[in-house]
Amino acid sequence: MRFRSILALCLLAGAVLSLFIAFASSTGYAQIPGSDGPRPPMLTPYPDFTAQPVETGKTPVSVLPPQKDAPAFAPVSLFGMNLYLTGLERSEAESARLGQMAAQAGVQWSREELSWANIEPQRKGSYNWTPYDNRLASDFNNNIDVIGMLLTTPRWSSTNPSAPDWYWYEPANFNDYFDFVRAAVTRWGGRIHTWEIWNEPAVTGTWNCVNGCDRTADYARLLAGAYAAVKSVDPSARVLIGGTYVHFPEGGDPTGGGFDFLDRVIADSAGAINFDALSIHTYMGDRIPESTDPTTIVQNFQYRLDLANGWINEHGGRPAEIWVTEDGRSTCTGCPSQFRWSEDDQASMLTRMYGIAAASPRVVQFDYFQFEDKFNDPTSYYGAMSIVRDDYSTKPAYTSYKVAQSLLDGATFSGQGPQMVPGNNSQQPDT
Repeated sequence: MRFRSILALCLLAGAVLSLFIAFASSTGYAQIPGSDGPRPPMLTPYPDFTAQPVETGKTPVSVLPPQKDAPAFAPVSLFGMNLYLTGLERSEAESARLGQMAAQAGVQWSREELSWANIEPQRKGSYNWTPYDNRLASDFNNNIDVIGMLLTTPRWSSTNPSAPDWYWYEPANFNDYFDFVRAAVTRWGGRIHTWEIWNEPAVTGTWNCVNGCDRTADYARLLAGAYAAVKSVDPSARVLIGGTYVHFPEGGDPTGGGFDFLDRVIADSAGAINFDALSIHTYMGDRIPESTDPTTIVQNFQYRLDLANGWINEHGGRPAEIWVTEDGRSTCTGCPSQFRWSEDDQASMLTRMYGIAAASPRVVQFDYFQFEDKFNDPTSYYGAMSIVRDDYSTKPAYTSYKVAQSLLDGATFSGQGPQMVPGNNSQQPDT
């Protein structure tokens, strides 16, 4: 359907008009820091509140010819969420309750961790499926589709089993991981048809190795083998590359961060694109989604999505889809002021981000981060991005999500409104 005029006014005008609002943003840079020590699954790297942005041009890459065998997939709902119902920190009763609340809010997709370290913990071939079966049921019973993240390494397979964060080290034998991938797709392939290969592989905190190895080349090898493993069981399944930051500074590309990592993955794959959708993380939590603060050229949500679309164009139109698998705004009580938003601000920005995503080329899905914090820490940056409090009461953003889903889901962007004008900023796309 097309956007109704009232919808455009209600949901998108706020995003557009905010371009003209004087907004004092600090130069604090919510981006990829170095490794911050061992972290359990789910947590993304904590922002570096002191790093300064660098302004420079993007290094051009060679354009790959179109690949004619790009698979076609059925349309999906834009409205996803990082629910983490599979988190073993939760009880099964909590997962069931949150699954019901998510369905009532209109959540159509959940990005769930399927931790190899927990599923095959003791030895090869000895699987512990039941806890994940029971928690995934909280998604399935509420008609919520699942992105299955296949990540973490069991200690018995880790290249650094004595490290505190042994589960984030690459496996000593990649075939062990490929066997796990085949086993997981065999077990859940009747209900899960979208798989993500690891998470944030451009970051040492979540993809690490020893002895000065080539992390990018190793991830390219893992991705290629996992892609083949998924397709060997379910040829129609979607495979997402592990969610990658698309901003400075990881990898040394000040215009996009993860893009030079992606370029190297493609180069290390002999030009092959072993994924069906580009999974990106677009965090810049110290500013509004429409910010045109000139302190950095990677300024806002729209521009990041434009960079991702441009990267796909440079690579022959492959893959055909962009999945925004993490982004959010925090109400944290323990963060510097520029990263701490009111609950009303959070609700407003969530709606505007979904409007921007719906109007962006190739963006088919957006998983807000996050629904409820499985670590129950409202003082933390990522924990307080939740739209449900730890006592199960809801923030205004819960209602905002529910309303946006009811109005925007399935809509087709019909064009800019009369107030959608270029931002008069050389670092912003006119669109």
